[in-house]
Amino acid sequence: MSENLLRQDTNDSLIRAVSNEGGCSVIPVRSRNHERNVSSSCSHLAIVGNLLRRICLGFFLVSCASADSPRLLELGLQSDSNKTIFHFLPEKRNYHGKLVLSFDDWYISEWYEALPLLREQNAKVTFFVSRYDDFILCSTCGSAKKLLAAISEQGHSIEFHGLDHVNAVGYIAEYGLNQYLKNEILDGITLMEQDGYRVSSFAYPYGAHNQDINAGALSYFRILRGFSGGEANVSNIRSGLQEATTADIKSFVMSQSIDNPYFVWYLIEDAMRKASHQDKYLFLSSHGISADCGMNGRAYCITPSRLAKVLEFANALNMEIITFRELL
Repeated sequence: MSENLLRQDTNDSLIRAVSNEGGCSVIPVRSRNHERNVSSSCSHLAIVGNLLRRICLGFFLVSCASADSPRLLELGLQSDSNKTIFHFLPEKRNYHGKLVLSFDDWYISEWYEALPLLREQNAKVTFFVSRYDDFILCSTCGSAKKLLAAISEQGHSIEFHGLDHVNAVGYIAEYGLNQYLKNEILDGITLMEQDGYRVSSFAYPYGAHNQDINAGALSYFRILRGFSGGEANVSNIRSGLQEATTADIKSFVMSQSIDNPYFVWYLIEDAMRKASHQDKYLFLSSHGISADCGMNGRAYCITPSRLAKVLEFANALNMEIITFRELL
């Protein structure tokens, strides 16, 4: 007996089984990468019987697999013999949902290097920029500002993340709300507006905020963004993803970190499925984009391969990948 293939594909809503038992003439059966010829003079009843047996075998193997297996959670179940492969991928239905992906701080060169990946995945994202005054004062400011302008020209949104990246709650406790609004917000957006950026959204550094700060900040912005990135455990990440999924866009939204310590794929995958199936918004955020992410103590970042995984899955779910500006 030749190898059997049982597969559920993104582009096929049906499970197709291929077998050449019983030797006969051929009919084509299409899979993702190739076509196989199988015997067609066999009776329809025998073919149906073979198909049912393979489906039953598939469900049996899946039920026996460990639900905690990372391999199962991320890629489906693959047998050691490589003779039977199960792919659990989303069916393309009339689901929608929107992924609102953003990146914080000042990793401009890394963001620029990621533009081909974003373009390939038809993704428009938001970059919340801090320390814009350093671009003006530093010796390499010309190149940094040119890269940021190139990012903007490709349809990505450039928004505000504080002038000096201070913790709003701590700063206001020492200097007061008015000083915070002037020194950290007004002075910063004035510099950005001088270079043509009309910012309309603000992401709090460290996610630090309260209702009084929100009320003051809304004098300058239409949307404020919080950040869920506390202790990296399954319970907190699951809770953060639930809070980052919403059906309605309000003046304040929460975003769940997908930085290296918080990248638990089966939780992110589940949240993306729910947002897509329920036609909701899902807010995810990171900082730098680098293949070195996770090395030498670097945590607040995502690797290009993980970013591609998120974007590819969003596209497979037929989610729109949009910017904060598109929320207005």
